[in-house]
Amino acid sequence: MNHENQYTELIAGAHFEKPKYSRFIYEITEPLNIARKRLALLYENFDVDTAVGVQLDAIGVRVGISRHLPMKLIGIYFALDDVDGVGFDRGVWKGKYDPDDGIVSLDDETYRLVIKTKILANKFDGKNQSVPEFLNTVLGYFGVPAKIFDFQDEQNMHVVLNMTKSETPPIVWELISRRLIDIVAAGVGMQIVDNEPYFGFDYETASVKGFDEGHFFPFEN
Repeated sequence: MNHENQYTELIAGAHFEKPKYSRFIYEITEPLNIARKRLALLYENFDVDTAVGVQLDAIGVRVGISRHLPMKLIGIYFALDDVDGVGFDRGVWKGKYDPDDGIVSLDDETYRLVIKTKILANKFDGKNQSVPEFLNTVLGYFGVPAKIFDFQDEQNMHVVLNMTKSETPPIVWELISRRLIDIVAAGVGMQIVDNEPYFGFDYETASVKGFDEGHFFPFEN
């Protein structure tokens, strides 16, 4: 039997050729070596990118969001173009026990993205200037191009989030609008609306577009 590991390789030259000493070092370090390998494997099993099933549930518990939702999310099921539903890359699959009109439990792949979003939300500093980066990252998780929203602080404990609904995965729209994933502080009201960009010359953002896309809004006195 080979009584060598990465710890016996560190034995100083003066003791390296003493079999009993090497065996002693091996016997007291090999259990630690085995534990280290098993912990590394455990880490892989509970990595948010690779975990499945109950492993993913365990991560969700520690992050603070369950795959079993406290409310029904509607209008997010996948369907082909010839029926009423949401197409590829945006719709989610109906689960075995989900009602026909909405989802109450997330599948692994959707739940994985929601957990990543929750992790990001847990570290979010709540500052207005941080909202664009936060939302861009979240939308990136779901494969959506960045800069399709506009965030407005009304300065009265109320904010408005304009997102282009046609380009936003329905699951993201529902999670944010129902505040299952929250981006504002407690006590601050939030409204999420479909973004209709303003018309503007020589300037284009998610909220300002040119001819054929921008809208004219009447001024209020």
